Amino acid sequence: MLSAHHRASLSASHLLLTALSVSVVTNLASAGVSCSCPADLDLSGTVDASDLAILLGGWGTGATESDLNGNGVVEAADLSILLGAWGTCGAPANDTCSGATVLPSLYSQDVPFCTLNAATDGPANPLCDSFGSDQITNDVWFKVAAPTDGLMRVSTCGANFDTRLAVYRSGIFGATCPTGSVTGAVMLACNDDTSSCVETLNSEVLVAVGADATYTIRTGGYSGAVGSGSLSIDFIQQGDFIEDAIPIYLTDQGRGATEIRVGTTIYATASANPDPNSCGGVNDTKDLWFLVDMACVQGGAQAVEFSVSTCMPGTNMDTTLTVYSGSIGNLTEVACNDDFVMRSCQLGGLNWKSFISIVPQSPFAIYWVRLAGYNGAVGDYEVKFDLVCTN
Repeated sequence: MLSAHHRASLSASHLLLTALSVSVVTNLASAGVSCSCPADLDLSGTVDASDLAILLGGWGTGATESDLNGNGVVEAADLSILLGAWGTCGAPANDTCSGATVLPSLYSQDVPFCTLNAATDGPANPLCDSFGSDQITNDVWFKVAAPTDGLMRVSTCGANFDTRLAVYRSGIFGATCPTGSVTGAVMLACNDDTSSCVETLNSEVLVAVGADATYTIRTGGYSGAVGSGSLSIDFIQQGDFIEDAIPIYLTDQGRGATEIRVGTTIYATASANPDPNSCGGVNDTKDLWFLVDMACVQGGAQAVEFSVSTCMPGTNMDTTLTVYSGSIGNLTEVACNDDFVMRSCQLGGLNWKSFISIVPQSPFAIYWVRLAGYNGAVGDYEVKFDLVCTN
């Protein structure tokens, strides 16, 4: 956020950018973002004499910005297109939440956006309150489905105006658009300024997301500021880093303790510590981490066996499994397995799935489990954690 001095003065930078919003959008062409109708060559929001002057200045050449029909030369056909579009340009296609642009559910993507001529569609919200305003003005909308559980980071870093950004989840009746009432979409986070971007008047939010759930992203400006930029969206899969390991709790009360998790490693990033085990391939880096907390709770019970297995029907890739003891930054390998010889561990007739069985160090123990794809393999997994204690 900005300094106390800027807050006390209601942010000179905010006020300056708001006052200059018209001059800002005239420079949007250099960003490569089409803010409005194609004939709006100066991106002012209106096709007028200024655009005509630009087109005539490129007459007879291959000037890309003035070649409206794309035939390689600026000529009468381009002039006809410009004159036919004369006047005020329309609003962005995703100007309203109901018309939100639906984005592919990808691990990472950058989406150009422009708020020129956009109206303010969404309600104000106290979570957005800063510098005396809790509204996102001149907003455009996107919707995206999270590919798996984890975190979603959204930013406007690099945008050429003072942005505001919010993310919503579905409301109690499935509404994906905010209405200002309890039945509308629920705002998860809102940001005006962030120190995460080089330009601190840009915005960034980080929210927890669930598999296959759809989230609504709203981006606009502070106090009427408009412009263009690129919306950067990144998914951080839970368990992708050991610091965010997926928790597994195994409490044996005389009946055994079992937990099964399913998911995918398709969105996992490469491990910062390549191939940290003794049985994987040289590219055994696409991994997920689990933190297993086990307990034999009956009086005097002892831990007999802890096992972890990808030899389940839902596993469709060549896996490796490693069990560690210790703490982050000080792990000790306890056991490692690549291919386990057992019919249920076969995939396409090959022993590509993994199984580990150990005797726990104590009735109450904590282990780290790393599930990876052999030689960079990725895919779906079904992993079973099991604890057996003496009765």
